[in-house]
Amino acid sequence: MKKIYKKVSKFNVAVEDLLQWIENYRWMVETIEEARQPVAKVNNNS
Repeated sequence: MKKIYKKVSKFNVAVEDLLQWIENYRWMVETIEEARQPVAKVNNNS
């Protein structure tokens, strides 16, 4: 039973790491999109 529990806890850690990575990735993409928008507006005006 303990072996199974160890595997499950390792799996849970992996899932939490994955979710954290997805959160960070989405935040990074949103930040990049926001940073690009003003540049695009300046390019369109000139």
